[in-house]
Amino acid sequence: MRRLLLVALAVAGCQKPDPLYCENNPDDSRCTGDGGVGDGGGVFIGGKVNMLSGAGLVLQNNGTDDKQILNSGAFTFATPMPVNSTYDVTVSVQPTNPSQDCVVSNGSGAAAGDVTNVSVDCTTASYFVGGTVVGLSSGTVTLVDNGSDTVMTGNGTFKFNTKVASGSTYSVALSGNANGCHVAGATGTVGNADVTTVVVNCTPGAYTIGGTVTNLNGSLQLDDNGGDTITITANGSYAFTNPIPSGSNYNVTVLTQPTYPPAKQTCTVTNGSGMVNNTDITTVDVNCTTDTFHVSGSSSGVTGTIVLQNNGGDDVTQTTSGSFMFPTAIESGRPYAVTVSQEPVMLGCSVMSGTGTITIADVTNVGVSCKYKDGGIACGSTACAAGGGGGCCDPEGSPSCTSSSSCSQLFLPCDSNADCGGTKKCCVTQGGNGPHPTVASVACANMCAGPVLCDPNAPKCSPMQRCRSYGLLPGYYSCQ
Repeated sequence: MRRLLLVALAVAGCQKPDPLYCENNPDDSRCTGDGGVGDGGGVFIGGKVNMLSGAGLVLQNNGTDDKQILNSGAFTFATPMPVNSTYDVTVSVQPTNPSQDCVVSNGSGAAAGDVTNVSVDCTTASYFVGGTVVGLSSGTVTLVDNGSDTVMTGNGTFKFNTKVASGSTYSVALSGNANGCHVAGATGTVGNADVTTVVVNCTPGAYTIGGTVTNLNGSLQLDDNGGDTITITANGSYAFTNPIPSGSNYNVTVLTQPTYPPAKQTCTVTNGSGMVNNTDITTVDVNCTTDTFHVSGSSSGVTGTIVLQNNGGDDVTQTTSGSFMFPTAIESGRPYAVTVSQEPVMLGCSVMSGTGTITIADVTNVGVSCKYKDGGIACGSTACAAGGGGGCCDPEGSPSCTSSSSCSQLFLPCDSNADCGGTKKCCVTQGGNGPHPTVASVACANMCAGPVLCDPNAPKCSPMQRCRSYGLLPGYYSCQ
């Protein structure tokens, strides 16, 4: 039978305090300064996002652990880090609609404790509005945007001098002598890049092909008649650069669909083909919808009922190990976060690769692993006994079985025949006075003056008692 060390005494000799002791003695100086209670919590990295108005902002820590930010305010990365490890917070994907530039400050260092001062400041980006003048025989034309920004230009490309903020509208018109010209694709909302699809057509007997784009989130390429190509980045009206004569056919198709980032979309053309008849074509409309994808994975070790959740509400229930898929598809550019809502009885389940951002395909690599969770000892007295181990040790917050009779750090409390043999009991000595006593020590003895710890899978209680949750030690059980 192994010898158990007293918790209160053993802690004093440990490099770091034992989490069980710290759970019940949070004011002990040895239980603070490590970013959480005890020696297994790790430290968390976070801060605050300011002035966010766009969608799709994704932050990363050390190039991984994606954190999508939906609103201004505090944020914390999901994955804890070892004490004193380095962190480096960066912007992986900038927000769009409106497009913003977000800059990180206080984003790197060594984490001696929880980091809360990372600052991410976002400002709305601005872009030029412009296009092309075609067919002007001589001289120039004067254009005005939003009634005030003026530019004088001849044939060729042009852009206005003043940038327009993403999410704001533009409206281009001719000012003064039109020289037989008219404007197509004149109005819209600035998206995530310069607007280049305004066309000033001065060509006699030729007409522009265009229409309206709706629900675009990204960059779209259209083609007319297999050769005239334009890139559209803004919702609103558009026109192809090259006018065509009356009596000519047009055939508008999607050449390149928008993709992530910011989002993978499918854009569909309506009224895309026909014949020009002495007027501009303004009815070739394009509507975009964001593609959706499912989150799926596989589980192992499931015996009983487990309930998984995605984004806090989409549930999947399993009773055996195997593959799973959440029923609700998620739009490209949106986050996913898989958690365990309900664990099977006496199993502890963890999620791997459970958070991230939906990009251009289904997520298929979420893993859920369930293992026996000993109610009394973290690594499981049953597991230690089956493996021939002499005890359950907690060297650095990661309990494991040992085949020796001593631990490099600390024996965890006893709770069953595997710990105290066939005759002795696992006794708790309480410390402190008042309504919330602490645990002073745990040891095997013939008789217990206080509570007796037990293992619900191998209870060692009197016939009149049951092995129930022990309030002083969260997650532990005693004979009651």
